[in-house]
Amino acid sequence: MVGIALEKIIKEIIKNKSKLEDIKPIKIKLGEREKDHLFKNSEEKIIYYAELKSNLNLDTEKSKSTINKINDIRNELEKEHRDYKIKSYLVGLRYINKEIIPKYIKNKYVEEDLELIGINDYLLELGIKYKIENEEKYKEILKILTEEMF
Repeated sequence: MVGIALEKIIKEIIKNKSKLEDIKPIKIKLGEREKDHLFKNSEEKIIYYAELKSNLNLDTEKSKSTINKINDIRNELEKEHRDYKIKSYLVGLRYINKEIIPKYIKNKYVEEDLELIGINDYLLELGIKYKIENEEKYKEILKILTEEMF
């Protein structure tokens, strides 16, 4: 629940703080996989695709499945949007920066084309200057969000 709420909050930040176009379909077609975030920069010809996970500490099978999903969707996007560069990310919602993601988690997602990043890294990739100052501030945000939800 909190992960889904964070996903939506981050999407609103992106929509309000950038000129990126949200191109995620409202309804997915039969056989199509859900994409957490899908944004387009028409000016620079870039498609940004991201999967956002609140828990990256998955077993080997599930982490491999996540990697495969991201790679498959990136490949589909490359075919659909031949004139665009596709940038894909796995965003760890528990981490504000990729540097603080524990090594044992990073080791689950070692893949040449996979970019495992934190929230601030993701926003920066999208050209958004907004960032969470530090982990203590982020914990406060999460506490308020959780209290409001439950």
